[in-house]
Amino acid sequence: TIKWQKPAFIGKEALNAAKNIRHAYGITLSEGIARKNYPIYKENEQIGYVTSGNYSPVLKKSIALILVDCLLAKNDQIFVAMQGK
Repeated sequence: TIKWQKPAFIGKEALNAAKNIRHAYGITLSEGIARKNYPIYKENEQIGYVTSGNYSPVLKKSIALILVDCLLAKNDQIFVAMQGK
C-alpha cells in the first residue's frame, strides 16, 4: 500500500508519472466496426479512444486497437461509442 499524502517516499515521482501513461489493448467487438478516435467507455466514464479498427476475416469478427487511461482485465466489459450510439 502507498500513502499518497506523504510528502516524499522512494519511487513517488516514478509512480506519479506512471499514473499518466495510456495503456494499449487489442479488443474484439460484438457488433459494428470501431473507427479511429471513437471514444471508449467503462461504467459510463470515458477512459480512452480507438486508434484503429477493422473486420478480421480470420477471426470472423471486428477487432480494434485502443488506448485507455486505466488497466483492464481480460473479461472487463467496455463500450465503443459508434456514431453517437
